[in-house]
Amino acid sequence: PTLARMNSPLPPPKEFYGTSVGHALGGFQLLEEGLKSYIGLHYTTVRALVAGRVHFDFQRADIQEAALGRLLTIFAKLCSNRPFVEEIRRLVKHRDHAAHQAFARLYGINTSDSEFVKMAEENLKLATQLATIQGQLHAEMKSLLAVLEQQGD
Repeated sequence: PTLARMNSPLPPPKEFYGTSVGHALGGFQLLEEGLKSYIGLHYTTVRALVAGRVHFDFQRADIQEAALGRLLTIFAKLCSNRPFVEEIRRLVKHRDHAAHQAFARLYGINTSDSEFVKMAEENLKLATQLATIQGQLHAEMKSLLAVLEQQGD
């Protein structure tokens, strides 16, 4: 950023809100990819553990086009960390609300600047929670990877 840009005032509330929606919804896209990676790694781990004993041919490609709701359903069956699964479920409920609200507020309903700021703060809080979830999901994947690596020993 240039010095002039760093000294510029905050963007108008409607623009700030639009940016906050992008951050929140982008966080859900990252969560979707993270769940696909976890599920794919879980499938790889199970395949390694049962190799030669039972047939298991589930792969990441099987869920590559799955929507977030479906990914969460599968993840919930694979992850033993129940509180974590429930935390993700609670956050996912906010996704559709954020998207529908954004469409209505940015392209339809008259909204005051103070309402835009309040909604932007809610979206940024959601984006922060999603970033925390990504870290926790990474920790779950590391645990799974440790099981896979033990199988190789």
